[in-house]
Amino acid sequence: MSREQGYELRIIGVAKKIGELIVGAQQMALFFLVAVVFIFFAVWVYTASLRVAVILTVSGIFGVVWQLGLVSFLGQYWSLGLDPYSMLVPFLIFAMSISHGLQLCNTAALVGDRHQGWSSFQQLRKPASLALLSDAIGFATLVIIPIGAIRDLAFTASLGVFCLFFTTLFLVPLLIQVFGVGIKFEARVQRRQKLLPGWVKLSMWCTRGVGRIIMMAIVLILIAYGVYASQQLQIGDLRSGAPELRPDSQYNQDIAYFTQQYSQSVDVYIALVRTPVDQCNTPQVLFALEDFQAKLAVLDGVQDSFSLSDSVKRVNRGLSEGFPKWSHVPNSHGAINSTTAYLPDGFMNLNCSFSPVYIFLKDHKAATLKQVTTTLENFDAELQLNNEFDLRIVPAAGNAGIEAAVNDSIDQQQRSMLMVIYAVVFLLCLMTFRRISLVLAILIPLGMTSLLCQALMTLLDIGVKVSTLPVIALGVGIGVDYGVYICARYLQTNDMTKALVDTGTVVGFTGLALAISVGTWIFSAIQFQADMGALLTFMFTWNLLGALMVLPFLLSIFHRPITKTSHEDNS
Repeated sequence: MSREQGYELRIIGVAKKIGELIVGAQQMALFFLVAVVFIFFAVWVYTASLRVAVILTVSGIFGVVWQLGLVSFLGQYWSLGLDPYSMLVPFLIFAMSISHGLQLCNTAALVGDRHQGWSSFQQLRKPASLALLSDAIGFATLVIIPIGAIRDLAFTASLGVFCLFFTTLFLVPLLIQVFGVGIKFEARVQRRQKLLPGWVKLSMWCTRGVGRIIMMAIVLILIAYGVYASQQLQIGDLRSGAPELRPDSQYNQDIAYFTQQYSQSVDVYIALVRTPVDQCNTPQVLFALEDFQAKLAVLDGVQDSFSLSDSVKRVNRGLSEGFPKWSHVPNSHGAINSTTAYLPDGFMNLNCSFSPVYIFLKDHKAATLKQVTTTLENFDAELQLNNEFDLRIVPAAGNAGIEAAVNDSIDQQQRSMLMVIYAVVFLLCLMTFRRISLVLAILIPLGMTSLLCQALMTLLDIGVKVSTLPVIALGVGIGVDYGVYICARYLQTNDMTKALVDTGTVVGFTGLALAISVGTWIFSAIQFQADMGALLTFMFTWNLLGALMVLPFLLSIFHRPITKTSHEDNS
């Protein structure tokens, strides 16, 4: 815009929006690079071993490259590729590779021989396979949602996990066997065995006496709050303007200007009017459309509506020298036919069995779309109840109508998707550990993560939509890894303190490092990627807290009393 020269230039439309999305997508590549560099140096500092940092970073990048290669290859035969919604998948694949790979390196150092890559694989093959299989199936369950973008994301993520089976279970152990994990890292791991970090003392304190009571109260309060807050969760967008971009972006400012100054709408909901052949322009149908539009006019989110009835009234007035008296629907079908002959294409089909009703909305917020859809469905139900003539008014077309249909699909399937994910994780964990107590200890923190994530979405005014629904599912798949590794180490040592020192320390580091790196997404120019960043940061953080604090507490109740160990005696 150029106010100095006396004019302002404002541009809206699909092409302009896609242009801004392309700029934001290019920015995401920078965020991915920053995350890789940060994780590389974080691993280097944590392990004091450059070779471990290089091994894990290279294996993670290999996993991403192979995944993108498979997507590119299969995209030649199917409509498959990376879109803005699935751009988070490469980072998640890299993050999962780092998490699993560091557990293998840590196990090799625990063995006492830094070249024991095969030994670390032998010890972790079951928990690693279980975690990766849970991740893959968790991603695959997204295909339950009948939305193309979500199904593409599910397939792309599953391909990435398939690549991790090779890089994590074969490439990383091979590189450890050849290059080792470094003398400093091995010494640091061995030194850790003699020390007891403060967070481990706190975690063990929560497994007995007063600590157990306090932890139980905290868990129950969080679950109760999560259940309560999740009831307020809405389906769809909760912000006006283009949901893909930030509210203060130039594009959304231009949309707001057009809407306020010119009563223009970029959110169009098209109701579909179906009748028998040659009946779409009968007086009964047009009178019914007038009644339907009158019900729409009182809705807060509706700016205006336009239908075949409005067109007939305008043409009838024009044929009568513009006299306002004739701005009405004629009572004769023949008189109506004389007006529809002057109408351009788009108001009815050739055999007059279909016509649209254009509904112009102030925004595409979930409440607005729900209000219009409910009004439409109620009016159609009244028509069927009266059964005066064969007329159906059904949803929907237009960008707002399609979004309303997407919201409806998500609303119907999201609970089924979560139930399938948890059922699969439950069965896989039960098959691996064969102890219901361990399975419950793993699943309850995951359930708390899902509930609290929904509560956070309510607080941040984030609705469940195409961009956020996968995050809820992906959080379960990624979070199960932490609990699986800790439980596996606990069964090996029969000592929760040792399991937390050995494996929990790695869980804490990876969870914190990944939360910080993905937190950079919050600064993205693309709104839904900023939302993803906020939600993933929370889920990474809570998953590690659930594994390190809640899981030991639950095992102390469900499994067996956690006995005092030599670590605690020495402290």
